[in-house]
Amino acid sequence: MKFFKKFFTQSNDEEYLIGLLGKGEGAFGYRHFIWIALTIVLAIVLYKLFKKHPKAGKWFVLISSVLLFTVRLINQIYRAIKGLENPWYAAFPFHLCTLMTFIIPVVAFFNLKELKKYVYGTAIMGGVITVLFGEYFDYKFLTFGTLEGITAHMLLIYIPLVEIAIDNFHFDIKDWWKTTIAMATCCLWATLGNLVIFKDYNKNFMYLRRNALPFDTKVPFFLIYVLIYVVFLLIMQGVPTLYRNKKNKEKTN
Repeated sequence: MKFFKKFFTQSNDEEYLIGLLGKGEGAFGYRHFIWIALTIVLAIVLYKLFKKHPKAGKWFVLISSVLLFTVRLINQIYRAIKGLENPWYAAFPFHLCTLMTFIIPVVAFFNLKELKKYVYGTAIMGGVITVLFGEYFDYKFLTFGTLEGITAHMLLIYIPLVEIAIDNFHFDIKDWWKTTIAMATCCLWATLGNLVIFKDYNKNFMYLRRNALPFDTKVPFFLIYVLIYVVFLLIMQGVPTLYRNKKNKEKTN
């Protein structure tokens, strides 16, 4: 019973959680680096596996989408009912990754091809940045909520990746503006939450009001956000486009 109490506990009382779960090493500790390595290794394995077995890849996308949406929905409802969000309707998705955990499953499950061009890149960015910055290791014991968050962010990367592996989607640099529209829309939604819906609660959705970078900066932190976004966009959509163009030239020669 003690295990289940620890495993399913959720609380806003940090002292209580440290006493129950033990103080962890935080971001950039050994577990965080294990998570980064595991995410990379699994990405390679899943891509190669489902490249060879596309039918299994389709089932992976469908099942992962259902589980991602359902578990996250139950978790958010639970947090609202238990008063873990202040106010309770802050359980509605306003952070980028929380938004994507509801949008990506719908887009992938119903194979909404045009919407994939808008949201898949945004989802991967959110997942990768969270994995790199690591926000799940403040406590020694990993609860269900922690493991759900870790898994959800990995699936934000893996669902689009498997779609690429089974030739159901590909990135193209000419679609950069679609990804940008999606990201801008998420930022506007988060700003609406920060400044209007929750104006009396000092929210920081998508970390637009206060710096979330693991370092201080003399330039406005939002400009660094934009720089990170542009670099991600060029790598994520530019590299596959260059690779395809090179392969096409080799075929024609």
